Amino acid sequence: MSAPPRVAPALAVRATWSSRRWLGLAALIYLGISLLLQRRVLGDLAGSAVGRVSTDATGFTWWLAHTAHALTAGVDPLVTDLQHAPVGVNALWNTAVPLLGVLLAPVTLTAGPTAAFNVGMVLGPVLSGVAAAAALGGIVRSRAARVTAGALYAFSPFMAAHLQAGHLNLVWAVLPPVLLALAHRLFVRDLRRPWLLGALTGLALALQAWLYTQTLAIGVLMLVVLALVLAARHPGHAADRLPALLRAATACVLVFAVLAGYAMYLVLAGPARPQGPLRSPEYGSADLVNTVTPTWLTALRPVPAPPEMQGNLGEQGGYLGVAVLLLVLLAVWTCGTAARVAATTGAVAWGLALGPQLFVAAEPTGFRLPWRALLGVPLLGEIEPTACRWWSRWSSRCWSASHSTASRGPSRWSRSSPRSPGSRPTPSAPRRRPRRPFRSSWGRWWRRGPGSPATGTAARTRSARRSRRTSAIASPAATSSAPTRSIPCCSSPRGTATRPARRSPRTGGGSPPRRSPRPRPATCA
Repeated sequence: MSAPPRVAPALAVRATWSSRRWLGLAALIYLGISLLLQRRVLGDLAGSAVGRVSTDATGFTWWLAHTAHALTAGVDPLVTDLQHAPVGVNALWNTAVPLLGVLLAPVTLTAGPTAAFNVGMVLGPVLSGVAAAAALGGIVRSRAARVTAGALYAFSPFMAAHLQAGHLNLVWAVLPPVLLALAHRLFVRDLRRPWLLGALTGLALALQAWLYTQTLAIGVLMLVVLALVLAARHPGHAADRLPALLRAATACVLVFAVLAGYAMYLVLAGPARPQGPLRSPEYGSADLVNTVTPTWLTALRPVPAPPEMQGNLGEQGGYLGVAVLLLVLLAVWTCGTAARVAATTGAVAWGLALGPQLFVAAEPTGFRLPWRALLGVPLLGEIEPTACRWWSRWSSRCWSASHSTASRGPSRWSRSSPRSPGSRPTPSAPRRRPRRPFRSSWGRWWRRGPGSPATGTAARTRSARRSRRTSAIASPAATSSAPTRSIPCCSSPRGTATRPARRSPRTGGGSPPRRSPRPRPATCA
């Protein structure tokens, strides 16, 4: 089997730098929006904390300070008796965000934990939006659509509510876009290096385990849901990709066990872990009314007092709106595979976010929902179901990006069926730029100079070539004679001379006239 065609190095470097410029521009846009939203604390980073509807910011600042102190003192930052003495506390069962504590330790040691917390709250949506825009690079062709989808994801009602609540662990929503990019490589595109893709997936999950374990559990759950949706959409290709996916899963488990094995030990069997349920399973359930009714935290303009909803105000960020729901239904009916897969996955995440029982305006209806089946699963049973709206938001942004490019052609995920692991990609025809006869003809005239013979517009040139081909086919005798074409010559009366043209190997006639060379100051011999 011949080797696949390679891209020219110059073109590859040019495309890489172009994509980096776009991501850099998107990062600057997201950073400007984030600074605008948090302008209240910019004048006093070390004295004022982000968040106005809860006191959760104090807990995050304590853990940031404790992590920096533990690193300098050489003690274990994950199990400490500085709280709840003498038993102590387990950092992985609290919102300790140890990964951010390590990354923000220089800011904590120099400017204080409050400043580090504010920096994390500002940068969290920025990096989440950049990850979303980069993850859509293999699915959506339009760069503007990817940047717009990243902005809608980074500053969605879900993120806006948690920004106001000061939830540092939830505004760092980098894992969903990264998992989508990896899933696109694993389930849709050519699976040529399953070990590498599996190792990258394990690395992403391990980093999330050191950030927030609830997001890790929901990420694995939604990855399984996405795999089932794609298998149902393309059942014939699921068996073909199964051996490669098993190798990728093996590499993922090995990397995750090496990098996050101690974190999982602390969660499942570590010291100072809770021995009973932390809260009611229905505490973190989303309210059905919140889907079409925003709160004052997520509304762009002042709204009247909304009805009472399930959960606290910081968790009520599941607003979608009637218009978005109708557009999603329209996309499922009219658009391609990418929009349908995103809409299906988002609908599953939205249904799981409603919790074990349906709530309407904070009133339980007694209607049981699929989340009740997960209450007995370790770690999943302690998750707040409303966090699943994270993934429904991400799915809606993927849908919006793929739907916005539907008029310009199908997305890269909307092929009829995914390719098998051993197949080679079919080279597509290069894009042709629209012809501009007026501009191109005047450009050629400018290069020749005013003394050269003008050939007319592109339309006249094509007409002349067409007439020559027709005359050559209609008159065999004309093909036997050697046709001539004009070339510039300073010694001829009108600045042109004639010479025999080459014969065409197909028709025997003369080939189309070539472009006249640029005029040279030298005289003819």
